Amino acid sequence: MSKSETSRRVDDRVKVALENAVQSKHRSFFLLVGDNGRDQVVNLHAMVSKAMHKSKVNVLWCYKDSLSFGSASKRRRAVEFKKEVERGITSADTNNEFEVFLSQNKIRFCYYKDTQKILGQTYGMCVLQDFEALTPNLLARTMETVEGGGLVVLLIRTMKSLKQLYTITMDVHSRYRTSQHADIVPRFNERFLLSLADCKSFLCVNDKLEVLPFTSSTRSKIKPLQKDIFTEEEKKLKLLQEELKANAIVGPLIQACVTLQQATSVLDMMEAITEKKLTTTATVTAGRGRGKSAALGLAAAGAVTQGYSNIFVTAPTPENVQTLFEFVVRGLKEMGYVEREHYEVVQAEAAELSQAVIRINIFKSHRQTVQYILPNDGAKFAQAELLIVDEAAAIPLPLVKSMMGPYLVFLSSTITGYEGTGRSLSLKLFSDLKKQSKGTGGRSLKEINMTQPIRYGSNDPVEDWMNHVLCLDAEIGAQNPAPVHPDQLELFYVNRDTLFSYHSAAEELLQRIVALYVSSHYKNSPNDIQLLSDAPAHHLFVLLDPKSARNGGVPDVYAVIQVCEEGSIQANKLETDLGKGLRPNGDIIPYTLSQHFQESSFAELSGLRVVRIAVLPDMTRQKYGSKALELLTKYYNGEICSIEEPGKQEEAKDANEADDGSFTIRPRDNLPHLLHRLTDRKPERCHYIGVSYGLSVELYNYWTKGAFAPVYLRQGKNDLTGEHSMIMLRSMNAGDGVAQEWVDKYNIDFGKRFVRLLPLSFRKVPVVTALSVACNPKALKHVKVDGGDCYVKGVKQITESDLMQHFTPYDLQRLSAFTRQLVDKSVILDLVPIIATMYFTGTMYALPDGGAGVNLPIPQAAVLMAIGLQGLTFDDIIAQTEFSSTRINQLVSFFEKALNRVQVHFDALRSTEIPAATTGESDGLVPTNSGKIQSVISLPKKRAVEGEAKESSPKKVAAVAAGGKKKKRKVAK
Repeated sequence: MSKSETSRRVDDRVKVALENAVQSKHRSFFLLVGDNGRDQVVNLHAMVSKAMHKSKVNVLWCYKDSLSFGSASKRRRAVEFKKEVERGITSADTNNEFEVFLSQNKIRFCYYKDTQKILGQTYGMCVLQDFEALTPNLLARTMETVEGGGLVVLLIRTMKSLKQLYTITMDVHSRYRTSQHADIVPRFNERFLLSLADCKSFLCVNDKLEVLPFTSSTRSKIKPLQKDIFTEEEKKLKLLQEELKANAIVGPLIQACVTLQQATSVLDMMEAITEKKLTTTATVTAGRGRGKSAALGLAAAGAVTQGYSNIFVTAPTPENVQTLFEFVVRGLKEMGYVEREHYEVVQAEAAELSQAVIRINIFKSHRQTVQYILPNDGAKFAQAELLIVDEAAAIPLPLVKSMMGPYLVFLSSTITGYEGTGRSLSLKLFSDLKKQSKGTGGRSLKEINMTQPIRYGSNDPVEDWMNHVLCLDAEIGAQNPAPVHPDQLELFYVNRDTLFSYHSAAEELLQRIVALYVSSHYKNSPNDIQLLSDAPAHHLFVLLDPKSARNGGVPDVYAVIQVCEEGSIQANKLETDLGKGLRPNGDIIPYTLSQHFQESSFAELSGLRVVRIAVLPDMTRQKYGSKALELLTKYYNGEICSIEEPGKQEEAKDANEADDGSFTIRPRDNLPHLLHRLTDRKPERCHYIGVSYGLSVELYNYWTKGAFAPVYLRQGKNDLTGEHSMIMLRSMNAGDGVAQEWVDKYNIDFGKRFVRLLPLSFRKVPVVTALSVACNPKALKHVKVDGGDCYVKGVKQITESDLMQHFTPYDLQRLSAFTRQLVDKSVILDLVPIIATMYFTGTMYALPDGGAGVNLPIPQAAVLMAIGLQGLTFDDIIAQTEFSSTRINQLVSFFEKALNRVQVHFDALRSTEIPAATTGESDGLVPTNSGKIQSVISLPKKRAVEGEAKESSPKKVAAVAAGGKKKKRKVAK
């Protein structure tokens, strides 16, 4: 910038806002508009450093792929600057000041794609450029690294009006487009900008640091705050530190704590450490910026003083635990340890780790270590005495479960977070730990929750704004409505233009919807808000009680369904994409099933995928979800509204569409209705409704009751949850003459392939889950006899000739002997896979004449599947949670009873005389009607009798001889 610009007086509101933020330990948020905004970053950094009484605050600078000033490399910047000076774009004075800023300050340049590496770190200033690359998740992740008194700067290029941001194309929009839905309405940007008016520490300035009238409520003057006043929490913390100052075990550690909750959390963890029980798990859950990593570091230092030798720390990357290691060192110093004399800090040598601390070696009394271990190095955890898992929400859930062992475990995670998996720990892992702690012999559980922020003061305006606009704390305010019979509820269509208009009633409904999502689903992320608002193929439905709306408020929400249009893909495009190995975003079901069944015509059908369906956890199993799904299927089946002419939803009319050139923005007027009855809106045409989810017994039974049929199960497990992804379909009447029987054909093919893959890819699927998928209890209702064959739900039942193709007479003889308890299980173990395959492929439900076949009870079918298809032993079955209370002798009994029923069915098939063409002549074995086989060894009868006589009594020999004579006389006749 020029000297004249340097000497220009800065608006008092900018200066006072920054000073007030430092005084109250809150953060400031500036929207800096202008092409030369990066030059004012230098001045803002100087003002923040001065207000915080620091020489230089550290800076986090995030960008998409290239910096606004060229390169982070000094040499490259010099070359680029020389070119800019020659072209007259900049001046030498400007470059000198900015170069000084870059060279004399600690600045961390970070790609948006690499921001997961900054988790747990703290900065005094954060600069965000490339607005089009921002997502809600990135916004929350980066802004939460700023400490109290710090500043967040969002750089925006010069524009006539901020309304241009309404229509800007975001990078994430490319993921939302499908072949049939390419037009994006950026509703999230509009709501984001409108919400900034409610952030008390927000200012919009230009590249001359002049405050712009962002909204009509922009403050004309900002008053300075009064002097610091200690809060009640701070007074209690001081009192606690004084009381424990003389305690040699925890006193020095408590002195390093900043908040009262952090101090009590350290005390709770030290209690578990001093107990030295290796079967204890302590869970530390909190929002971002609550001091979890610091508390864990202090606790690790306390564990060192208690004699723990091997303390292992794990996190997604070493950079995530730098704060933890920093407070380990600080805790050791507080406990009287001296660096190089009592301990040493080891840094990583790899260049990509930026000299991150990975180990602390302690040698004061004996060898001790606090060491970082990669999450995948599970074998090394066996040597641990204390394992600390930081940022556990960003580690795949199966990997976290595998870390549990005979040692003390501390789990730290963000449950109201924006890492995408935070709720998985609370809904799945933590619930499992609670169940184990209630049982005998399980791990004891200690729960620690931290709500008081540590990076900044309580009631931080930026945090309050972010929690509201990204719905991060939606589950806290979720209240259960009064129970109502499902038949009294109605399903309404939600207009998304109005939902994201930032109207008060729309915001109330949005918060309730997200509260349902967060409380009932384990995979939640702020990015879901942008997907819901901007994705053109998505639609939203809510199950409401219209009578519950009072004084014009929002009715009680009992269930939410989010759906997405898919399909209608041209065959040539599908073949081109699959040929190139491409799998475009969206259209999950069409691309997956077209490739799976090798049938491109399926992708040409129009379909609907249920993205989410949620009810409150306290109201599960009360038929609200089932009622919502029932009304949805009726709606798209044309039973509520005609599907002859699919309509389009009403579009919002923007009364502020005329651009007057000012920066002032305000909410739109003349919005359409927020809720629409299904009878007032024509549905989109669809041939099927599908769903894709992680396979579990509860979810599978729910979708089966809704008349959905399984057609696909992914062989590989989900990296996050460890579950197999299941796709289920239900055919719809699209009114264009397409037959609906194709789903049954896909379902039959799926059943056969699933049974074949049970010994392979699905061997580790829990038996109860696999049994739910393989069994078809409704199959017996579809018995059809055609000529000499019988069909059950389209599957041909085995006949006697089919039986003899699978089994030899010796096989049948061995099976008969086992059912009569004459031989051991090992004698017929080779037959069990064949029998199980025949049963679970649905070929034994009926006899050829339509009579009753084999329909095993659930316990018997489960054991038959586990042994015959999954290759498990009785010990393996008992090791599964569902069979933990079952004894081995019970499983043996179930197995024997199952084979007895099969033997009865085989005997019924062989009750008729065997035709000559199927007498087993190919192998020389001749079965008889009695089930026995005629010997293939031809010995003289006399010898045989003599041979028997050697080992038999004289009376038995005479009886055999007499029998032989009678037989000869009978043949002579």
